[in-house]
Amino acid sequence: MDPGQVEGDQSEAKEDNKRKQRDFPTSFKVVRMWNAKNQTFELKMVKPDIQSGIPCIKYPTVYAKKESVQDKHALQIMHDLNHRNILSMKMFCASKDTPSSIETFVEPYEGLLWLICDPEQCLITDRIHHVPSPEFQSYLRQIVLGLDFLRQNGLYHGGLSWDSTLYNNHTVKLAGFRSKEPMSEDDAYRYDWLCFLKMLKRISDGVKQVNRSSSDDKWYFCGNLDSLINMLETLVKTLDRTSLSTIAQIVLEHVFFWNKARRVKYFAHKISLKLTDRRFMKRVMKSGIGGKSWDTDCSDDFSMLVSEMNKFRKEQIEKGEAHKDGKADDFSMRV
Repeated sequence: MDPGQVEGDQSEAKEDNKRKQRDFPTSFKVVRMWNAKNQTFELKMVKPDIQSGIPCIKYPTVYAKKESVQDKHALQIMHDLNHRNILSMKMFCASKDTPSSIETFVEPYEGLLWLICDPEQCLITDRIHHVPSPEFQSYLRQIVLGLDFLRQNGLYHGGLSWDSTLYNNHTVKLAGFRSKEPMSEDDAYRYDWLCFLKMLKRISDGVKQVNRSSSDDKWYFCGNLDSLINMLETLVKTLDRTSLSTIAQIVLEHVFFWNKARRVKYFAHKISLKLTDRRFMKRVMKSGIGGKSWDTDCSDDFSMLVSEMNKFRKEQIEKGEAHKDGKADDFSMRV
């Protein structure tokens, strides 16, 4: 059965049936079987008689997932679009249990993305307790790419949240699509970014909650995440309809999404060039910033850095004093 048959329109059904014949075998039997080992339903296609000498065909495993029979928007996206970050539907059939739902058979997935992105799991920070970890950064980048692919095809998500986003083997699978009629496509696409913003805020609030209940040596820094949130809030409010297509590109250029190579290049080249720029250094010296105490009124986000820097400075002072004392002793011995 194809999505065009949901509304019962005969013309759409004929057109979709032509597409169905191209995508699927013209005749096969489907058996829904429970795999006790993997705790999943598998869709087994019973093959017709095979002549001797022809190898058996191995059909892919699919998962059963209920969707609303009224939401053609979700069925269209999962059936028509082919993208690694959008949950793909292979086929669907009527649900015998609930007439208002249909049984969709989709590509395999492991579970909700939130289960591995919850701040309490401590999987979203890198080895020095900064948000994001490379894995979490990748997950959010995949969400952005999935949203942008929907826009490129004149579609939108409509139901983006941590409770609808799935994953499989480190690959994000957008799911839970919802129609936002009577919204225009532009307004619905803007709504998607508001939903993404809400997902980011949930992470930020969760990190702050963990910080309040943890010791000082486990303080998680989410300054880059909060900066991304502030930037996206401004973008969603100020960009006009003609500029909505640039949001994904602007978001992915933010420092939050910089990989290690780009960070190293920035500090090794741009920062080092500034330190050798005489005009810049002259402005720094005139600013009087050098006379200010650098570790007072410091944000909690930098508490670990302040602690390590103070420790380093103390060790350097002690080494310097020991060096001076050594010189004095040598002088008295010579006298």
